[in-house]
Amino acid sequence: AITDKDQLHSLKPLILDRIASHIHQALHSTSPPRPLILVHGAGSFGHAECRRYNVAHGGCTPPQLAAARAVVQRLNLHVISALTAHDIPALALPGLPLWQTSDRDTITRAPLAEIEHMLRGGYVPVLHGDVVWDDVRGCTVLSGDAMVAHLAKAFSARRVVFLSDVPGVFDRPPGEEGATLMRRIDVGAKGEMAGEVVTTTRASDVTGGIRAKMEACMGIVESG
Repeated sequence: AITDKDQLHSLKPLILDRIASHIHQALHSTSPPRPLILVHGAGSFGHAECRRYNVAHGGCTPPQLAAARAVVQRLNLHVISALTAHDIPALALPGLPLWQTSDRDTITRAPLAEIEHMLRGGYVPVLHGDVVWDDVRGCTVLSGDAMVAHLAKAFSARRVVFLSDVPGVFDRPPGEEGATLMRRIDVGAKGEMAGEVVTTTRASDVTGGIRAKMEACMGIVESG
């Protein structure tokens, strides 16, 4: 995690710099560099504002929407700055106005042409969970996880990697006694997960926490 979700608007600069260094190494492990799309969440930048202003349900005023977006854009600037400091040609691609949903659950518009143009030019598109226009609610929150699942299918991604501050998926919250790391998760033909996993979500999280990440992964596996 590049932010501390227990502290509002708290960045972890050393971890962000280390991640950027690893990305640089991975990017240049082949010649020419392999195409790469990066997506980050809002962390402690944005979730609290979106919950306070009821953005996910379209219940915010224009000034509130703008305020919520301004916070996550601050985080995005930190990410872009860290990447470019490691000579990664990172270009920000915001959610609003390029993505659109219908009643939050269905993505009706995505900047696929823009992303493809960036990739062909040798750039690294950097997206993030964001406020987006919604046909039903007016506006809502589209998570980075949902973006990843959509892009993985659209671009037939060979590999999708999720970074986390824990070693992987556990059968229950990793801080609980007896929590066991799941070395393998089987997904059925209909995208359902075999086995039971107990998850929790922080009160400030408006995009579903680890459960949403797991559902995104299962959707990617189901789509091939």
